[in-house]
Amino acid sequence: MTSMVELERLSSKVVSEAIVRRFWNRVWNAGQLEILKDLVAENCTFYCGGNPIESRANLIEWIKQFREKIDDFKFITEDLFAYNQKVVTRWRIQGFNNGFCDNYSSGEPIELTGITIFKLEGNQIKKGWIEKS
Repeated sequence: MTSMVELERLSSKVVSEAIVRRFWNRVWNAGQLEILKDLVAENCTFYCGGNPIESRANLIEWIKQFREKIDDFKFITEDLFAYNQKVVTRWRIQGFNNGFCDNYSSGEPIELTGITIFKLEGNQIKKGWIEKS
């Protein structure tokens, strides 16, 4: 029989996974930046390659600029693992260069891969560590 502690841990895991899936699918794939107010804490901190992105407002601007530089932007979640309020994802981005990378000519197909670790507090993302190729 499952204990109450195990049920609470399972519930936390399921909620954390659902929040991160919404972050990837609705925000990154669909470009619905307005729902970040529900998913991400106002005083969040994300690190991309060790560089901090502090606050929800700065994260919104960073995502917006990132997506604008890749035409036909497509985000694919390869793996997603959760334990309590930490979630790890391995992902891939596909699209066409529109100023994202100087190594590619405009309109050339590009693909990025990466891993992101999220730390949630309550039902919002509080921290994130993004490493991309």
